[in-house]
Amino acid sequence: MNIQLACTIYGQLAWISDPVNGARHDNYCLGESGVLLTLNPEDWIGDKGYVGNDMITPFKKPAGGELLDWQKQFNAEVNKIRWVIEQVISHFKNWRIMHTDYRRPLKTFATTISAVIGLHFYRSA
Repeated sequence: MNIQLACTIYGQLAWISDPVNGARHDNYCLGESGVLLTLNPEDWIGDKGYVGNDMITPFKKPAGGELLDWQKQFNAEVNKIRWVIEQVISHFKNWRIMHTDYRRPLKTFATTISAVIGLHFYRSA
């Protein structure tokens, strides 16, 4: 299962996708969520898994080459901002339902996660 999430620059969880079945690439799951249809991706920051979505992402090192100094500096600045995002992801993964064994039928996982997400946003509203 793959779940996508978005947070504010201040580290507040802003959105969580429904689970996508199977071992899928982040780009695929982001497309399935439909979130890019309503929001401007040019204002988003993502990791290298989201290259090609018009987001701000770090530069990938070319095969057999090195990044230029300005590209390394750019990556360092992007990663300083992404640190906040990674903290939110870590917090989400430490929710008890996410890091313990799921003891119900697997087909109910998506419904359970959707309920947990709804309760989280209800509590924080």
